[in-house]
Amino acid sequence: MFFVWYDHSRTKPWSQKLNEASSRFGQKYGTTPTHCLISEKSGTDINIENITFETAKSVPQNYLWLQVQEEAGN
Repeated sequence: MFFVWYDHSRTKPWSQKLNEASSRFGQKYGTTPTHCLISEKSGTDINIENITFETAKSVPQNYLWLQVQEEAGN
């Protein structure tokens, strides 16, 4: 299951968008995300500690899909 965050701001850096999304994720689920999907069209490299990033065709531009990645065997 993913937590979907939309931010259409063209001036806000991706790191700020992710921090805002991660904060809301924490408020809602009581934990921080470990995995984030972004659009292939985002054209950005995001490197934030403790979060694994992947690009996906299925993610629209300006969206972040956040989740806690389950460990193998759970």
